Amino acid sequence: MAKSELDILKRALERERLARKSAEKILEDKSRELYQLSNELKNANKQLETLLDDKSSELKGVYEQINDAYIVMDLDGNVLKMNKIAVDIFGYDIEILPRDSTGTPVVPVLITTYTF
Repeated sequence: MAKSELDILKRALERERLARKSAEKILEDKSRELYQLSNELKNANKQLETLLDDKSSELKGVYEQINDAYIVMDLDGNVLKMNKIAVDIFGYDIEILPRDSTGTPVVPVLITTYTF
């Protein structure tokens, strides 16, 4: 093999080695960045879950302590939840009502005459 050919191969080998080192550094930097972002997202998720739990318990307390009848219904008009005041006013508890095949409580029709 001629000396010029050997020099060309050595330079090509050196370029490939430098390119590989550069690619490894880029990969290492990106991996570190992804790891840090992943940890930040995990921490943010924990904070959001804590905030959600706090707000949920706060709303549950308001729901249970409110002095008005409060009924939660779905878009089809099915009663999903009632507070104690609503149970007292309407005379039945959604939690102990029989359920249909879809699990929806069967709510009796209330015909009540109110006088003011």
